[in-house]
Amino acid sequence: MIENNNFLSRAKGLYHQIEEILKETGSNNIAIIPTDALKDIQTELAKLSSAGEELHRSEQFLKRITDVNPAALYIIDLAEMRGIFFSGKITDLLGYTKSDLDAIAGGIESLMHPEDLRKMPLHFQKLETLKDDRVVPIEYRLRHMDGSWRWIYA
Repeated sequence: MIENNNFLSRAKGLYHQIEEILKETGSNNIAIIPTDALKDIQTELAKLSSAGEELHRSEQFLKRITDVNPAALYIIDLAEMRGIFFSGKITDLLGYTKSDLDAIAGGIESLMHPEDLRKMPLHFQKLETLKDDRVVPIEYRLRHMDGSWRWIYA
């Protein structure tokens, strides 16, 4: 991220240099760009392209890991109380696709058994103060697409 911010600030600087050249020449379409500035742009674009490729490889690697993992992964943004990541195993476990879950008003909480829903505010409160390397386990039931209940250990 820092490298991308550095790239953006350099790109803005180069853009402003080009903008000044256009103003000086009175042209809106043609600019004479100094060779060193062009080389800088090419270098920065190559770095960004390489970083994008590396990010894509990392994302594909993580996707393969989640695809072969027998556990269902569901990551919630606690601030917005919405799911931000679902592994394919959620469909196996609950019968809902990612788009089904995205479309459910109230998110996954609306699938929760009413008795278990009552204990969630305290659980979420604990999660908000939890250090990144800690876990607060909880058991609850979620309604499968067929109407049956599935016990979840999270």
